[in-house]
Amino acid sequence: MLPKLSVDHCPKCGSIYQYNLRRMCTSCSAEYDRQLNACIGYLRRHRKSDNERLSLATGVPAKQIISFITERRLSLNDYPNLSYHCELCGTSIRSEKLCTACRVKINNEIYLMFQEERRRQERNAPVRHSYICKDR
Repeated sequence: MLPKLSVDHCPKCGSIYQYNLRRMCTSCSAEYDRQLNACIGYLRRHRKSDNERLSLATGVPAKQIISFITERRLSLNDYPNLSYHCELCGTSIRSEKLCTACRVKINNEIYLMFQEERRRQERNAPVRHSYICKDR
């Protein structure tokens, strides 16, 4: 009996490849490594570069640089001017998935929803009457 080969389509180029941990074909994997090494090499010499300057100097697309950051391939602790975008409003941030303003906005909306739900439950709750027994 022949061994079963796991194959998949490369998400970058669409070619068929033998499934691996990187989940891309060998040529796209090599290009990924080349781009990452180019970024790391440039940042070693120009530690304070921002995303735009890094992209122009290395030829690596800005979207790929952001991907390196979010995948934690490039550490924001080591490079003070690199950033990525808030998932809600697109503002440049350096931690979390949302900027402070969006986090506050969402927390306020959740708080208001809970308040409204509590008010609705209080309105719909059965009225409890307390009776005073006068047995004297």
